Amino acid sequence: MTAKFKKRLEQRKKKIAERLKNDGAIGYKPVMDSYHIRYELLEKVDATSCGGIGVIHKMNQMLNLPELINENLHLLSVNKPYFESDHILNMTYNIIAGGNCIEDLELRRTDTAYMTALGATRIPDPTTAGDFLRRFQTAEQIEKLFEINNELNKRVWKVSADGKKRKQAKLKIDGKIVKTISEFKEKMDMSYKGTWGYSTLILTEMTTGVHIFCINRSGNTLSQSEASYWIKKAIEVLKEYFEEILVEGDSAYYLTEMLDELDLEGVKFIFAVDQFENLSKSAENIDDIEWIKVERIEPDTKKREHKSPNVKELKIIERNYNHIVQREEYASEFYYTPTKCKNKYRIIVVRQLKELLRGGLFNYYYYQYRFAITNLNESKTSTLESLDLIRKRANHENKIEQLESGVFALNMPTKEFHANQA
Repeated sequence: MTAKFKKRLEQRKKKIAERLKNDGAIGYKPVMDSYHIRYELLEKVDATSCGGIGVIHKMNQMLNLPELINENLHLLSVNKPYFESDHILNMTYNIIAGGNCIEDLELRRTDTAYMTALGATRIPDPTTAGDFLRRFQTAEQIEKLFEINNELNKRVWKVSADGKKRKQAKLKIDGKIVKTISEFKEKMDMSYKGTWGYSTLILTEMTTGVHIFCINRSGNTLSQSEASYWIKKAIEVLKEYFEEILVEGDSAYYLTEMLDELDLEGVKFIFAVDQFENLSKSAENIDDIEWIKVERIEPDTKKREHKSPNVKELKIIERNYNHIVQREEYASEFYYTPTKCKNKYRIIVVRQLKELLRGGLFNYYYYQYRFAITNLNESKTSTLESLDLIRKRANHENKIEQLESGVFALNMPTKEFHANQA
């Protein structure tokens, strides 16, 4: 940014601050008053609401993304006139410009300033975009698309880290049931939730926030299906640019046949584990002195003097409902050798003291246990620090939600399975 632009920006900031300043004056008429607005259609100047698209396109040119796509992905026999990169960038830029489906490409095609910013005379229409998607017909073509995506990630990591390796990659794995109301989409099926659609597997590097893989699967596919294959491929992508890799996931991805292999390669992991009977017995045998109390950090917010009544609690009492309240929480650990493993690993166990109330009155106390398994070094990562890691997976769920409803990347615009994944 030039000094001239910086000066203008500062001046505008001062004007806005002055305009928003509250002078305490008493109002005698509504703030939003009638104002005469005049609209003009300029002859020589075009404008677009997607003003930042030119910057995004310039960044992609600097990263040589069009060349990367065209050199590695060959779906078109003849370019009339569009290349593979034109189609892919066209659909991607549509999302950045606020579109949520390929039909919105028609809005982009009638925005001359938008097309000028991209240096394009014209761009593909929705029908042409759909035809291009349907050219993805094999799993190998989808993997090639993943390779292009991750090569781009590597280029960005290299620039942003100044050629040095980053300290730690946090690879998080989770799934998402993508619902569809269509009856004709290829490989759609009923999920365990009773909804028709697809079971999507998503692997994300949380340090930089990029999605490494997003795999579309039939709706009745188990969460852990093919997970070990994609975890290994993601590790191959990450190990060149990160000193250490930490794989995290819930109990669905606790794959015992993979743990020794990860440990041998120096890859760290932490997975939630279901409450198996043998683990519960081991937890019950831990001495009281070995449990560490987990303190919940209260949010730093101003408390109101007159707190609003708890409507839910009042209704529970009024209707004599059962209500469970967590009173205390403790953490400890022990070593355990899982099935199909030769090595011992740390089991982080949480003991939660629950109180069952009926109609707001005490009924009885009981303990509930939660487990996680990890190969993190206990001298570097304490019990409570390990517990904190496994509890931060909600951030990954937020990123998946952004994929679905933020940039609409989990939409299924065609009836062909591989086209939807592309």
